[in-house]
Amino acid sequence: MSDAFVQTVCPITTDDIPNLTVGTLSLADITDASTSTGPLPPSPAFPGGGSYDIQGSHPLTIDGGIDVPTTELGSGNGEMGEGGTSIEVPIVLGGANSWSLGPYVSISVSGVTGSYPLVVSGDNDPLIAMAAPVEVGPVTISDTDVLAGQFGPSVTPGDLNGVDGQPVTLDDSVLSAYATVGPLTMNGGVLSLGGFTNVAGFGMPLSADSVNLSASTEVSAELEPAGAAPQLESAGVVNLASAELALSDPCEAPGTVTTLVQAQGGLVGTFTDADGNPITNGEIIEPVYPCTTGVADPIEINYTANAVTATLESPPPSPPAPAPPSPAPPSPAPSTPAVTVPPAISPVLVAPAISLLGALRPESEGVAVTLKCTAKTGSACEVTGKLTSTETRTDAALLSAAGAKAHQKRHAIVDGSATTTIPAGAIATVTVALDSTARKLLASLHKLPATLTVSLSSGGTSSTVFTHTITLAGHRKNVKR
Repeated sequence: MSDAFVQTVCPITTDDIPNLTVGTLSLADITDASTSTGPLPPSPAFPGGGSYDIQGSHPLTIDGGIDVPTTELGSGNGEMGEGGTSIEVPIVLGGANSWSLGPYVSISVSGVTGSYPLVVSGDNDPLIAMAAPVEVGPVTISDTDVLAGQFGPSVTPGDLNGVDGQPVTLDDSVLSAYATVGPLTMNGGVLSLGGFTNVAGFGMPLSADSVNLSASTEVSAELEPAGAAPQLESAGVVNLASAELALSDPCEAPGTVTTLVQAQGGLVGTFTDADGNPITNGEIIEPVYPCTTGVADPIEINYTANAVTATLESPPPSPPAPAPPSPAPPSPAPSTPAVTVPPAISPVLVAPAISLLGALRPESEGVAVTLKCTAKTGSACEVTGKLTSTETRTDAALLSAAGAKAHQKRHAIVDGSATTTIPAGAIATVTVALDSTARKLLASLHKLPATLTVSLSSGGTSSTVFTHTITLAGHRKNVKR
């Protein structure tokens, strides 16, 4: 089946041919089958081209690799709402494979096997989602965002060489995974822990045979409720190598202990802070993303021979108010006794306040947050939650919702908002749902970095209570055309 036929009729094709082998699978511009030249003109069905969905009942053997470029009109990534490229047939590596992903590409694969090496090279942080097992030879991934595991209503673990034990190396990439992984090496980039949560709100662990980080790697983690599993666990050695530790505090109770790393084979090295200073055993640090704006509860970091833990401490007590000065003795008056007038007592006013209980809970199309109102009896807290993100546009065409380059234009957009009134002393869950545009963007990119801002209105003015960054992840629906 020619590329022209697949691209012109519909970017969905079916592999029903047993033992089908290709050299390099190229998912490039949509072309006109009648001329085989130039991009397909815009149409009501596919105004800007489309992404690709390869379905079928038989494995596809690829000898050389996959090439998914991005161009101005029609690409492997497709336009907003097209859902990104999806290869829904198992892939078998017939030889050493090199996969090239262009800017803003979003691609998902449904299982990859074979004993050959796999090299994935990205340009401008594309995204590859590995929901099904990937069991191949040595894997090297550069300049790419990687999701390993299955998001959605039922969170299931992924597998990236977790069985065959072949090494996995990431260079300047982002790894967010609920999966078993072979020996993991990260040179730069970000290791995001706890991004996959179960129904109880616990972050699901990343398990690797061994882990070697670097001083230019950032480890991003969130404090977890009591009873949560270690966020990074290994049967081998974990070498922290002075990686930067960036913690978020979702307002857990003081005394809560989160196991960040559990290494049965032993722990080597320590973490550092944002300035590159070593975080020593027992040191108190502040979260990068605190519970409430302006209030950063201290966190104690502790190391053992096999683990790293983070304990949320109580905030330091406020200094006592200074004692009022002693009244001056009355002047003697022989005929009139001195009279002492007690000071007037000002009424105590309780200003409304909002506190966050537990972690933010990503929903299928939004974010849920549990809040408590502290206010004078009989009053209430008027609370607004707003989700915002940043989109990048070039020549009015939407390219991405994360990160902007110098030659592109950045626009702040509101993805959704919700306002509610919580009575004094009450606890309520506020769900901020994505609007239709944001839902389409999430379906296209598979992930949507956003900022949740919670504000409190009182006396005709509104003030920000806290902000929290979160990455929403969507699951692609199989749409038949």
